[in-house]
Amino acid sequence: MKKKIAIITIIAIIVIAIIGIIVGNLNNNHSNVEKEITISIFNKETEKIYSAGVKTEKTYLIDVLKELKEINVVTEKSEYGDFIISIMNIEQGDNFYWSYYIDNEYATVGVSNCKVEDGKTYNFKIEKFEE
Repeated sequence: MKKKIAIITIIAIIVIAIIGIIVGNLNNNHSNVEKEITISIFNKETEKIYSAGVKTEKTYLIDVLKELKEINVVTEKSEYGDFIISIMNIEQGDNFYWSYYIDNEYATVGVSNCKVEDGKTYNFKIEKFEE
């Protein structure tokens, strides 16, 4: 009787391990699913100077931006991730900074930690610090 319980326990552990491996592989493959997003850039006068639909398999927004050579994103590393200092040769400074919005809502996470979501619009605006 004890042998049967031991064999059943071993089989159960093996089955659980196999299921875990399969689920892990499915989750890893899911992160590489192609997503369609829109990237728009606005200048200091709030005019849209760039807008494009983008298809990507990237997970994080910063990686998508760095792939778009035509917008020439320049970043600096910080303890919180990449920090945008220039887009399309428009530099922050003189009380201006680069912010971004997801579907017109102010983003609450930096671009290095922002996961790209299918169908979303990402608007980048150079904005003035409020005094």
